[in-house]
Amino acid sequence: MASQPPGMLTPDDLNDTDRRVLDVLLEGRVTPQYVADQLDVSRTYASERLKRLVEHDHVGKVASGLYELNNDPRVETDRRPQTEAGLENMRAMINGIEKEIQRAERGEVDRDIEQLREAAETLQDLYEEDLGVHEQLQEKDDA
Repeated sequence: MASQPPGMLTPDDLNDTDRRVLDVLLEGRVTPQYVADQLDVSRTYASERLKRLVEHDHVGKVASGLYELNNDPRVETDRRPQTEAGLENMRAMINGIEKEIQRAERGEVDRDIEQLREAAETLQDLYEEDLGVHEQLQEKDDA
């Protein structure tokens, strides 16, 4: 698991409602009443959870009663590509592994094909996850 900066929450620090609030925030800016309605909790409780997430800089207060997601503590930020170059490097790694698998299947490389497939699948999963986060960050920056 990635280490969080001091004062930041880790996924283990979140309660179920915090996780659900973060899920709602992934959709965009919210008010405490909107969160309360979505989660079927009181407005006061929704407001308390938002304030806690603000205190730890995971959520930003845009205006009085309006909140947006700054960063999701459930995402390991130290491995997330921050640039298009980072995404391109990950694509290149995936392509390289796929080429090695093809060579191994033709008998050109004496490696364990199953391990290569697992590594490729893991990298592909990470790439797709990181691409989604990268797109969310880009959308947030564009907003």
